[in-house]
Amino acid sequence: MYELFSKKNYIEFIVISDLHLCNKLDRIDLLYKAYEYADKNKLKYVINLGDLFDSYMPHNKNDLKIKTLSKQVEYVIDNYPYSDTIKTLVLYGNHDYYSKLYYHKDIVKWLSDARSDLINLGYGENYINIKDNFIKLQHEIDYLKNYKKNLETYITLLGHYHNYKVSINDNNIYVYAPSLSDLKMNNINSSILHIRIDFNNEMFSNINIKCVDIEKNIITSEFDTNINMKVKKHQLIKEKIKENL
Repeated sequence: MYELFSKKNYIEFIVISDLHLCNKLDRIDLLYKAYEYADKNKLKYVINLGDLFDSYMPHNKNDLKIKTLSKQVEYVIDNYPYSDTIKTLVLYGNHDYYSKLYYHKDIVKWLSDARSDLINLGYGENYINIKDNFIKLQHEIDYLKNYKKNLETYITLLGHYHNYKVSINDNNIYVYAPSLSDLKMNNINSSILHIRIDFNNEMFSNINIKCVDIEKNIITSEFDTNINMKVKKHQLIKEKIKENL
């Protein structure tokens, strides 16, 4: 779990996902634009929801511009943006896990050892804490199931699906992040999510999500909902989570 801080009555951050760096269709140029966007908007956090690497598998070898795992790590070490003002949290996904699963080579550890600025949240699932409000981060990995304590939360941010959508199910908000690459689905251009969460008495009260086509620098979709009516339920969730920690 990682804690995000804000002295204001709201917090803003961007979400990126499924970069698939070292694939021929990666967009490292747009990754730099994402950080420029965060800097311009004075955002202090970037949350990366996984598949940072494309890694190597027989089925994707012809799609790679860099094929060896060591060279992929070197590429990411040298080319992933640095920032003195923005913290980057990385939840790693199934492509990142391939090297460990099939070749017993932990490219995530290699990267983390060289780039401590990329905060390693592990594989598949983790949580962020904002004023004792909890958000689940998730990137599906079939080979890893039930590997984290399943805390009940109000908002879940999901990578892996390459397709932006927001769904509400049983008073929970599920935010599916688009891919920041040209490995896109449903003709959604390479995009980032700009998320703002407002607080009332230090509890979630509103969430605003802008889907930004970062190449064109335009907002293509916006979602906004007031969640004051869930305050009582959310307070119970917070108390339950504290008991489990």
